[in-house]
Amino acid sequence: MKLLRQTHTQVLRTGIIGFELQKLGKFKDASDSYQRAVDLGASDASVYVNLGIIHKKIGNVDEALKNLNMALEIQPSNIAAIKSKMALLFEFQRWDEALDWIDYALRWDPGSADEHNLLKLSLLKNLYNGVHGKE
Repeated sequence: MKLLRQTHTQVLRTGIIGFELQKLGKFKDASDSYQRAVDLGASDASVYVNLGIIHKKIGNVDEALKNLNMALEIQPSNIAAIKSKMALLFEFQRWDEALDWIDYALRWDPGSADEHNLLKLSLLKNLYNGVHGKE
């Protein structure tokens, strides 16, 4: 029981350190700290969301998606994970997947329908322009 409590405390501590480093823009150090939390058995979706956001910022799309997917596996309704995954797919022009995730986001966050519909319109415009060779 005591060991479990110590491990939980270590996970919290490394997650908090990761968050503080992330705020300071020290993404590599933040990534290392979050990864330590994961290695210690973190089961909080926010650790994976933050790790995904950091990997996105440093251009590591596959790792970003892996961590965002893990966050969504833990908590399918995690709006931060959903929006981060949508933004990642949109930014890297993975249009079909982005459209699917906009619809998924509407299921969990219907209050943001206007925001999601604007994203969908922008995405469809990008798709149209890509098909028709327009900028």
